Formats: sequence, structure tokens, C-alpha cells
Amino acid sequence: MRIDRHRGGVAWAACLTFAAILATLATTSTAHAEETKRTPITRLLPEDTLFVVMCRDVPALRENWKKHPLAQIWDDPQIERFTAPGRRTLEAEVFNSPQFRELGLKPEELIELPKGQMAIALLRPPAPEDADANLSQRAIREKRRPRFVAIMDVGTDGAKVEQIMKWGLDRAREDAPIDVKLETRTEEHSGITMHLMDRTGTDGLKHTLGWAMVNNWMVYADPVERLAETIDRVRGDESLKDKPTLDDTKNYKGVRVRIAKADMAMYLDLEQIVHTVVNTLESRIQLSAGKDSPALATLHSTVKALALERTRGAYAGLFIHEDYTDLDAGFYFDEVKGLMELIVGAFGDKPVTLPAWIPPDVAQAEASTFGISRGWSSLKNIVGEANPLAAAMMNQQIATAGAKGGVNLDQDILSNFGSHVVHMRDFQTPEPGRKESVDKMDDMWVIKVENPAGFEDALMGMIDADPRQEGKWEPVTHNGTTINTRKMGRDGNRGALSYTMKGGYALMSTGSTELMNRVIDRWEEPNGGLWDRPDLKKALAGLPPDAVYTGFTDVASVLSGLVEMLAFLPDEAAGRVAQVIDIRMMPNPKVFEDAFGPSINALYIYDGSMHFKSRQIHAKGKLLKPAAGATPASN
Repeated sequence: MRIDRHRGGVAWAACLTFAAILATLATTSTAHAEETKRTPITRLLPEDTLFVVMCRDVPALRENWKKHPLAQIWDDPQIERFTAPGRRTLEAEVFNSPQFRELGLKPEELIELPKGQMAIALLRPPAPEDADANLSQRAIREKRRPRFVAIMDVGTDGAKVEQIMKWGLDRAREDAPIDVKLETRTEEHSGITMHLMDRTGTDGLKHTLGWAMVNNWMVYADPVERLAETIDRVRGDESLKDKPTLDDTKNYKGVRVRIAKADMAMYLDLEQIVHTVVNTLESRIQLSAGKDSPALATLHSTVKALALERTRGAYAGLFIHEDYTDLDAGFYFDEVKGLMELIVGAFGDKPVTLPAWIPPDVAQAEASTFGISRGWSSLKNIVGEANPLAAAMMNQQIATAGAKGGVNLDQDILSNFGSHVVHMRDFQTPEPGRKESVDKMDDMWVIKVENPAGFEDALMGMIDADPRQEGKWEPVTHNGTTINTRKMGRDGNRGALSYTMKGGYALMSTGSTELMNRVIDRWEEPNGGLWDRPDLKKALAGLPPDAVYTGFTDVASVLSGLVEMLAFLPDEAAGRVAQVIDIRMMPNPKVFEDAFGPSINALYIYDGSMHFKSRQIHAKGKLLKPAAGATPASN
């Protein structure tokens, strides 16, 4: 939804009403409200909804948010002192601003305005028509702009809504350009008063949007026809009983079970979005005078090559529990083709192996069955279908790059990777006077290789053929393994690039060789690695075992490392940061350790769908054991 000064303060007021509620959750303290017994909000939205963000119970979300580690550390005295400049700025520029004082409401009144469900939905614009060729470009843009509906249960606080919207209208009049005519009026629809705003430009095009109060619901919509339709849905008008809603659509039904109990949820109708984009591109190509046609045609063929029309619905849901918070996301599709072949088809069909050689104290680690060679093959197919000329040029460049070293770059390297990829990150040993910092971390990749000897020969051939690499690589032996290292930057001030081969894997790292050395030391160890840690075993036990990707992050140490980095920023950057935080008041790492447990991520692929789960353990809570037969949808 595009909001600008020309559209006026009504839109601004509505956004304030909806967005401020969620933006200030961390500072909110509100009594828990019973879950609303009203009709599910998805039955009040039309079937042509492209995108929606919704909450089934805003007071419950505010209450549940108190359990999240971010809410806990926000009220910690050390964090309060650390973030004092930003808090003062927020207070002065928002809640104590002249505009907000004119509103006449306290921040807590605005935050507590929602009494149950709320949603903001983007709707499909009208489809292109042959008659569009007779319209001006601005008229076409106006016709095809996305529509929206925002709806919120405000209980008996309708008077406050009127106060907010009146304030928005006053601001709209102040901000409207001289050449724009802005008029407000009311209109009755089914016994409900619609408060409308007409904006007429110099070209005579009129745009009307408005809001209304209906049975304790605040409805705000653009255009007015959508407002009237939503009013009738809220009223339960018999004339709409056979007209489908979002809840009735096939694509939403597919994801509904995944987000039905979410504290907050998002839904995308990928099929409708792609259909809208393709129709718009095809119409633009037809209406183009000629100079833009090649670029539009390439974009159109790329969309077709990606086979995005085979996608259906996508979702994301936030679930806040006593002991952990889950963020679930995923999408559905009809066929593994185009982009789906690249994203889904490149993964192996067996659960990922979690190797024991990952050190138990790394800051981050992830393992997957993603096959780089399969992904590379899919990418070539997509480029070839989208733009054959670009594909031929790409193949020629790859062949030329490899020919210098007598290497078939495609066959010996890009198509030589297997289906096991591991990535790790950890802090380097800090310099004297410093703690572990995120700007001093080692990154390491361990990738399965189908033909190790051929891969190493090809890699050496590429290095030897480049005169810039001569004398730059230094072999270093660690625990019987030769590591080839090249310093990066002037005098190695950007760390080093290192690689070696071991047990059918290519090991590569940037930064120092500390992390690579630790992995090599653990290479033959069967136990005692990262995934044998009791806390991670317990966390993984709460997730389905058939993941094709599993990741871990030590959130507390990463946050501590981020704070440490801020203390050593260059003067110019430090000056900008000082407007938000006070680097003299650095919080103790224990603040983060007491709030954040580990974060576990997992990816699942089933027939016609892909699902991602991120679970943040709450350090102060006890991890619950999973129910029997748990699935990624079980929360």
C-alpha cells in the first residue's frame, strides 16, 4: 500500500492506528483478553486478497509478547541505559511531537485500541483491458493500483477511532498540494455512515477512499466500493452469502492449518500475484511504443521460465509459547519446475546428516542436503529458457575461464559438488583488550565432492593459470593435513582464504584458520560435537526428524559480539550510532545469556510443499517435549 502526502493524513492516521500497536509491543503491558468469538477475520476479506497480515487476538499477542526474550531484555536496566538515546528520540519525535499532542490520545490508549482481531489486506487490481489503450499513463496507473482493506475490532472504542480519523483529515488538508482538490463527505450504506475523502487531481481523475464503524469493527478501505462490500460482510448481508471470501479459496485452505493458531500471521496468494504480474507485463508490452518492449519481453520470458504460475499459497506465522517462540513459514506448489526445481529439486530426498566434527562451541552452524551441482543445472535451464543469448554468453565465459588452466570449470568444479553442505561461523580469538566481536569471525564451508582428485586438480589448475596468484598461496600443515592459505587485503588485514581436501569433502574458510583447525582436530571424533550438546538434543527432539536442512545459532553470543563491535566503530559511524545507543553503557553479556537460549532452524520438503521452522528457545523457560507425531504445523 503506497501512502504519500498527496493521499493525505487519513491514510497516515489509519497506518498509525494499525502499525503503532505492533511497533510498540515491547513496551506494552495490557491485561490478557479472551479470544474473540467473532467470525474469523478471513471470512470478512474478499477472495481476491493477494496479501494479508493479520492477528487473531491483539490483546493476547501483547500479553504473549512479554514471554519473548526481546521483551525481557527491553526492560532490563542495562539495556535501558544502553538504548537511552533512541528511547529519548522516540519519545520526543513521536509521542511528544506536536502532531501526536494534537491527536489528544496517550500512547497506551492507541496501543490498547484493538480489542480482538485485526488485518491489513492488499487486493488484486483490475485486470488489463483492450480499452486501456485509450487511457493516459496516469489513468492506467490509477486504474491498476492495488486496492486494500484494513479491519480491526475496537470494541466500544469507536469514539477514539473517530478522533484519530478526524485528526488524519485535518492533516490531509494541511498537506494537500495547492493543485489538488480534497473534499470530505459522508454517505449512508445499509444504515452505516461511510466517512469518505475525494481527492481530485489537475487531470480530473478522482480517487475516493473511506472508513466506517460497523458492529464494533473499524473498516478502512480503498476504493469506496471495497468499503461498502466489507461493511456488508461484517453485517452478514444475505446478498453475499454465496460470494466466496478469502477463507473459501483453495490456496488459503492449503495454508490455513499452518497459521490458524498463530499469534500473528501473513499470507500470500502467489498464484494470483504471479497472474497479476504476468497480465500487467503482457499489457505493457502491447501498449509499449517500442523502445521498452525488448526489456519487458525479457522480463516476461524470465517470469515464464521461472514457472512461477505453478506456485500456490505462501504463509508465515509467529507462535509465542512459554518456553520458546516459533516462526513458521512455507509455500505450496503444483510442480517442481523452474524456480521450484532450483529451490526444491536441488535438495536430496533423505534427511540431512549432522556431522560430529562440528565443534560444540561454535556460534553458528548449518547443514543441508542441497546439491550445488543440481542447483547449477537448474539455473542453467532457467537462464537458457529465459534468454538463450545470455545462456550462450554465460557458457562461453565459463569455458574461457576454465580453459586458461586446462580445466573444464563446469564439469570438474561446478558439477562436481555432492549433496551435503555444511557452513559454520565462530569468533576469532579476540585481540588484547577486546571481547569476541562479530566483525572478527571465521566462516567455513565443508562441501561433499563427488570426484575429490579431479576437483583438487581443477582448483590447482585455476590457481596456477592466474599470474596474480603466484607466490600468494602458502601451505601450512595442521595435525597431518595440508591447508593452502592466501592472505587477503593489504598485509593480510582482511584475514585469509584457505582450503584443503579431507575425506571426500572440500574445506574452505575465510578469516583465520582457527575454525578449520578445530574441525580437522575433530574429524575422526564420533561423539562430543555440536549436535551432542544436551540443550540442542532437547531442542531437536521437539522438531520432526526428516529435515533436509538444520541450523543452529548461539543468539546470546552473537548479540554480545554485535554489541562489542559497536564499541569499536570508526568515529563517523560511531557518531550516527550514538543517536540510538550509548556505547559507554555496554550491557554485560549475561543480559543476553539470561534471556536467549539457542535458536534452531529446520527445513522440510514434502510432496507439493516446503516448510521452514525457526525455534528460539527462551533461556528462562523449560523446553517442552513434543507431542507424539509432531509435524512442522504442530505448535
